Amino acid sequence: MLSEAGDSEAIIREMQGQAMGLRMVEIGGIFSALKRIVRDYTSHSEKQITLSFQGGNVEIDKTIIDQLKGILTHVIRNSMDHGIETPEVRRNHGKSTTGSITVRAKHESGVVVIMVEDDGAGVDIEKIYAKALKSGLVAEEDELSHTDKLNLLFEAGLSTAEKVTNISGRGVGMDAVKTEIENLRGNISIQTADGNGSTFTIKLPMTLAIIDGMLIEASGYKFALPLLSIVESMRSQPEQIRYVKGHSEVVELRGEFIPLVRLHQLFNLKRPNSDASTDGLLVIVEEGCRKVCLFVDEIHGQNSIVIKDTESNFIKMDHISGATILGNGELAPIINVPSLFSNKMKRIKQ
Repeated sequence: MLSEAGDSEAIIREMQGQAMGLRMVEIGGIFSALKRIVRDYTSHSEKQITLSFQGGNVEIDKTIIDQLKGILTHVIRNSMDHGIETPEVRRNHGKSTTGSITVRAKHESGVVVIMVEDDGAGVDIEKIYAKALKSGLVAEEDELSHTDKLNLLFEAGLSTAEKVTNISGRGVGMDAVKTEIENLRGNISIQTADGNGSTFTIKLPMTLAIIDGMLIEASGYKFALPLLSIVESMRSQPEQIRYVKGHSEVVELRGEFIPLVRLHQLFNLKRPNSDASTDGLLVIVEEGCRKVCLFVDEIHGQNSIVIKDTESNFIKMDHISGATILGNGELAPIINVPSLFSNKMKRIKQ
């Protein structure tokens, strides 16, 4: 009996894989359009820029590919306008007069990773911070790390463009890119070095229909977490939980303080047991360069999750991006990890 059940499960997985394969297309199909964007830009600009690609045979769900084209278009335009310097400036800094942008795509741990690298001037972090202060996005008393300041680049309404052009200064910034990526259940991060360019790293699921997820439980209710977002999990220890600035809770992990979110409090669930910090498990999730620690009661393991849209059948719920039906017929909401950072929770370094 067990053998028959195992054979049936294997057959179902194989059929599922074949069905998903029909949805996959190579990412290289959008590269020619991106080259045309660079050609058009350089023909109306004094800058000299080359665009190259690696990993054009990487496959991704065809429902994602059209949106991915718009995302990469905006990121490449940002690199051209804000990153790559003019030939004269590059020459004065000992660089080739022609700037380069490279788009690399690869599969990694069940997701598609796309990196857009340029050899330009890098991101002026202090300029972004000054602009955020002036715009009221942050206050001078806020304690922002280097990474926090860099992530301001993705805040709505922040632009460092000196003048309005057909590329920048139009009020549509990297926040629009970030929102679109999050809608695809992915994330974006940036690394930069002053004078040596920047790298935007985009991580996307290969398909929007099925994801690998971790089932967790709080107050008797099961939830699903995208495996892509999970960094690690552990049993909580009393000395790890700290309180900062009033009633905010953080978890100390290897010298880093990570905001703590108790899942039963997030969804207003009654918990039969006490809220003792040792009475549960900690799941660290990440979005871009930011982390949040979820406090849960149980972890039930990893599963392939078929995503169901909840908005068309129910109502839009905060911190929920969809749902999945478990083998026993139970409905498990899928947690929208990026929404956990909507209150601008910050990492604090010792």
